[in-house]
Amino acid sequence: MTKNLQEYLKLADSKSVDVLLWVLDNRTNDNRLYSTLDSIAVSCNVTKVPVSKLFQKLYKAEFIYQIRNGQYHLINIDGLL
Repeated sequence: MTKNLQEYLKLADSKSVDVLLWVLDNRTNDNRLYSTLDSIAVSCNVTKVPVSKLFQKLYKAEFIYQIRNGQYHLINIDGLL
């Protein structure tokens, strides 16, 4: 993600935006994420509630699916960034 877009989104001062930016910054080159919702919450300095809500929205929009606990695959994001 471009640095300018990231800085722009951080101005929104939203917990969900912070979590989403963390997810995008911490994914692997093959769009996998290795982290539990609890550890994401700790890393983002938020409760587990906004993390869970964001992940539910991402599941529903088919942007992410869970491989197993603590392992996720982000999909349909190639054109977004």
